Amino acid sequence: MIVISSQPTTKRSLRSKILRHDNDYGFDPRNEFSTTPPLSVSCVVPYYETGDLGVTAARQLAGTLAEYRTYHDAVVATQLVVVDDGSVVRPFPSGGADFGEELVLVRLKENVGRSAARNVGLKQSTGFDVTIFVDSDVLVQHDQVRRIVELYSLDSTSSKKRDVIVANLFT
Repeated sequence: MIVISSQPTTKRSLRSKILRHDNDYGFDPRNEFSTTPPLSVSCVVPYYETGDLGVTAARQLAGTLAEYRTYHDAVVATQLVVVDDGSVVRPFPSGGADFGEELVLVRLKENVGRSAARNVGLKQSTGFDVTIFVDSDVLVQHDQVRRIVELYSLDSTSSKKRDVIVANLFT
């Protein structure tokens, strides 16, 4: 006897089966496995002569931080640190309501390099639970901060504290 199923079979990835959701586009925020801890987040952007692209990148990152804050019931501290690394031709614009109150703009007198600019931003991030570094020529997804912070809560059964997580834009 041959039995023919009337239901079409769809191929799902192992990740989709394990996390019990019906898509392969990432975590479903309504999923019980996707709990983001309310950690304070500082995003550091080393900026050097990037112009409009750098401003757009910082604006998108500010929007991502806003999305992360609205995701939680509790008040979560966030900040966006832009370190202008001695730009002369196209400096980062000072002020701007687009970035909210959380923008901390640090201007260096001369170009000291991307690594040194990141270190300056890291000093401004003291007291925050998570510091995320994003280059000024990278446009982030609207939920990027939340998805990175989720990595801190994926193994809640472990007694080990995660000190460093290295993630890329496709995490």
